[in-house]
Amino acid sequence: MSTSRQSIDINGHRRQPILLDTNVLITDAMNDDTVATLTSSRGHTIKVSSWISQPPAISYLSFHCHYSSHPRYNNFDELDGKIVGAEGSFILLTALASPRGSERYDYLMYKLHGYGDNGESSSSLEQVPLPHVYPLPVIEEFGIVPNGGKHFDLAALVVDYRSPMKCSYSMHIYSSKDTNWRVIPMVDPYPEVRKVIATKVITIAEGVLGWVDLDHGVMVCDLREDVPGLRYVPLPAPLPQNWYRLKEFLPGTLAKSFRDLVCVDGVMSFVEMEHRVIVTTEKPSDPSKMQVLYDTDLIVSYNLKDLNKKPQQLQRKDGWRIVSWSRLVSSNCWEKGCEVDAVDISGLSPNLAENLASPTLGVDDGDVVYMRSKASLGKGKMVAIDLRRKKVKAIGPYSFEKHDPFSLKAFSTCLLPPDDWRKRSKYK
Repeated sequence: MSTSRQSIDINGHRRQPILLDTNVLITDAMNDDTVATLTSSRGHTIKVSSWISQPPAISYLSFHCHYSSHPRYNNFDELDGKIVGAEGSFILLTALASPRGSERYDYLMYKLHGYGDNGESSSSLEQVPLPHVYPLPVIEEFGIVPNGGKHFDLAALVVDYRSPMKCSYSMHIYSSKDTNWRVIPMVDPYPEVRKVIATKVITIAEGVLGWVDLDHGVMVCDLREDVPGLRYVPLPAPLPQNWYRLKEFLPGTLAKSFRDLVCVDGVMSFVEMEHRVIVTTEKPSDPSKMQVLYDTDLIVSYNLKDLNKKPQQLQRKDGWRIVSWSRLVSSNCWEKGCEVDAVDISGLSPNLAENLASPTLGVDDGDVVYMRSKASLGKGKMVAIDLRRKKVKAIGPYSFEKHDPFSLKAFSTCLLPPDDWRKRSKYK
């Protein structure tokens, strides 16, 4: 999700941080205070509502679609939805709002209740039309730029493999004011560096976005410029144990499980988690511990193939550490922040520490990181850790029955404008 430009709004009120589940809950249970309804271009009735909770509890959207022309498809198992962008009160989701088989996903912009410039008291939902002239590739994350009241712009950075060498990106921009898409070819500032495949978008300033590839870097673009250009910001080098992990998997697929980046008040904050691994060499068995040595076992042990085998390397985890870095976007370097070992964190038990993963930085405080822990029977915990003070800030429940336990990007942080959201009921 993209993070808000400022943690304080123009009236001096602190924006409210949330942990937003990227998977949309498919249900006909709606929060009446935040529900928005839309009739899609294909005549389907779509409902979306929000369930907002204070971190470390998870906030999420609920989604329901009624196929008026296809009653036999009114089955929750036939629906699917995922959040692909969030900024302030705007949340973009992509949903399979058609019967299975057509596999046509709609893009829907949900605007949370009570945040309009004119003080409207109901949430809104509108369909974002897909481009007709050119195909829009599968985008994991869109940037969102609020554009006054209910209006907004969407931006997607796409790797263009068909373009000339110097123009290997294209920026796809949608405006809700004229409901049109436009495409801008973008020059790669460092063609010798591998392409940025963004899994996250951050908001750096008003109209300035950063497309984050947690493997290696951020591509920054100021959409306010008459001719927008790209600037590349490299991320800190991986910690020793993570070098090899990054090489073994496809770009972006693993880095999300131990790295994160946010930008708050113009400062980029980066965090990386490293598990310590103890490697030992398997020792040959000791025959003196046996009372009887059978011929069959001895013959197998003298097998030529077995004699040529190298001793097996055994690995086991031995705790972890987290290192943080920060910088201004205009800077030419990263400055080290905190280095925290799990054993030094006050209030963190060894059993809980052993199962923590997926660090996610808070957008209201770059020193707070949220991590999830899997427990038994589908129940887990969300843990907020203050890195600078080296202590557990809060612990909340995390349901792996409701949320995807295998998703590396299960949730993300964003900032909502000040409101009475704490009073809203939570879905049971």
